[in-house]
Amino acid sequence: PKGDKAMTDMFGGLPRRVTIDTQIRCAEREVKMRREVYPKRIEARTMSADFARDQIEAMEAIVETLKQCKERGEIATRIAGS
Repeated sequence: PKGDKAMTDMFGGLPRRVTIDTQIRCAEREVKMRREVYPKRIEARTMSADFARDQIEAMEAIVETLKQCKERGEIATRIAGS
C-alpha cells in the first residue's frame, strides 16, 4: 500500500526488523492506551461503547497471539527478525 512506502521513506529505506518482544510490548502499550483513552471518547460520544470494547478485545487478542507464537517459536524467523 502507498502508506507503507511513505512510512519506510520517512524513516530511511526499508523497515527495520522488530523483535517479537518489542511487538508484544508495543501491543500491550496500545491496550493500555485504549483503556485510558476510549472511555473519554465514549463519554464525548465520538465512539460507541460496543466499538471501543471490540477494538480493545481485538488488540488483547493480538497480544495473546504474539505471546503464543513466541512460546512456540513460530514467528522468530518469519516476521519478527529474531
